Amino acid sequence: MYIKQVKINNFRKIESLEFSLKKSINTIVGPNGVGKSTVLNAIRLVIVIVSYCGCKNRLLLVINLIYQKYF
Repeated sequence: MYIKQVKINNFRKIESLEFSLKKSINTIVGPNGVGKSTVLNAIRLVIVIVSYCGCKNRLLLVINLIYQKYF
């Protein structure tokens, strides 16, 4: 299993971001302070929530609720 596409909305510094990933190695490049670590944190948060609760169908709802409550 691999991540095909990433969509991030209203997460820390990122208002809206969408990009596709290749099945091989991918890199995130940019100057300091543009949100490279924020992208990785968002992906990590999704992986942790899916592995914890197994809620693939309700994943976006869960992420939005967590974001509104804790961030």
